[in-house]
Amino acid sequence: MRNPAAMKARLLTGLFGTWICGAAFVGCKSDAPPPAPTPEASSTAAAAASGKPDALVHHLPAFSDATNKRFRIELCFYGAYGLRLTRDAYLASLGGKEPAEGKLPTFGDFPTLDDPTGAPTASPSAASSATPAGPKAEPRLAPKAAPTASASAAAAGTASSGAAVTATRPTLNVPGLERLPFTRYVSSCTLATRKEGKNSSEEPIDKAITEFDAWASNVNRLVMGAQRYYSAKQYDGDKFERGRSLHKELTESFAALDEKFAALTQAFLAWEVTLGKPEEKLDKGAEAGFEALQTARVLAAALLADKPDAEALAKAVEAVVKAREALEAVGKDDPKTPYPRELGARLGKLVVAAGKAKDALADRRASIGATFLVLNEVAGLVEAHHRALGQHLRASGQTRPGSPITTLRPRMESLGGRPDARTVRPRPGKEEHPE
Repeated sequence: MRNPAAMKARLLTGLFGTWICGAAFVGCKSDAPPPAPTPEASSTAAAAASGKPDALVHHLPAFSDATNKRFRIELCFYGAYGLRLTRDAYLASLGGKEPAEGKLPTFGDFPTLDDPTGAPTASPSAASSATPAGPKAEPRLAPKAAPTASASAAAAGTASSGAAVTATRPTLNVPGLERLPFTRYVSSCTLATRKEGKNSSEEPIDKAITEFDAWASNVNRLVMGAQRYYSAKQYDGDKFERGRSLHKELTESFAALDEKFAALTQAFLAWEVTLGKPEEKLDKGAEAGFEALQTARVLAAALLADKPDAEALAKAVEAVVKAREALEAVGKDDPKTPYPRELGARLGKLVVAAGKAKDALADRRASIGATFLVLNEVAGLVEAHHRALGQHLRASGQTRPGSPITTLRPRMESLGGRPDARTVRPRPGKEEHPE
């Protein structure tokens, strides 16, 4: 005779299994179908299947070898001028003596457009001894001065640049932590010595750059090493032994500075007057940008003459103002051109710096700092022009293939599955994006 309890258990088990299967069937039916592949994924998958690598490559501006060469040479020349200020500050802070306790060197308090006279401020060590102990003062905004003609010409540019040129930088109280703008430009000297493509031929400027690079790179290394040494107070551990060694090398290198800069300046100015328009195809905006850069070059050359002439400098400033106005007019006709956006603010700041340099011509000490301001702005303008040229080349299709684009799930995309939203682009090398 059958057991009623066992029969009841079997019945319940069957009903529970039927319910589970039905629920699973309904649940599967209610799931939405997978979305169709996006056009981007389909095109990527098609390109991968068809073996067309161009669709999977990040395209870079096709700068010519000549353009890259002039870009590096100009950054090297204009940017490295700040070595003069570091030399003068270092030697003045030690007064002809070796570094010792209570006699630490400084490496230059570089002027900005809020203090364009170039007159050195108190050394960090002196400032620390003169300032009473207490909470660190917050940097204050400099009072607004009455607008001058040169400032009015540059007002729109400085306003759009986003950088408050009137902000006063607090004086550093730690020897060895001074801001040294030239350090990032010295590497351009080394890059400029490379012989690539059509630029393998030797020119007088190549020899001058090679000789200057050997000296400047060594000085840059010594200065950065000395900064680390003093900022970390390593002299407490070795009783200034390494400090004296660095001092010997620095003073010997600084003694050759005037000769090295004179040789480079002579070769550079002779080479720069031969520069024509870039080899790339230019539109109206690019040509206006090139002409604006040319006026900045002429202004810098007038300031670097053996005996700078105030009248010649004034004419050069006027040419920069007119070039900026022409660039703005082109921007109104063609809002997509990148040159007014990239160069306009820089040109305005250059006009301000040049006006201050003109006022400082009679004072050699102030003139060095003012000349640094002008050349530093020209270096920034060279960078801005190269960046704008890169944008123009991309927009006009003048590109070259860079590194391939890789995705996290290329296999799934090629099969028509859901594309991964995360796309990993390779980190460009220094030479992939020289702009």
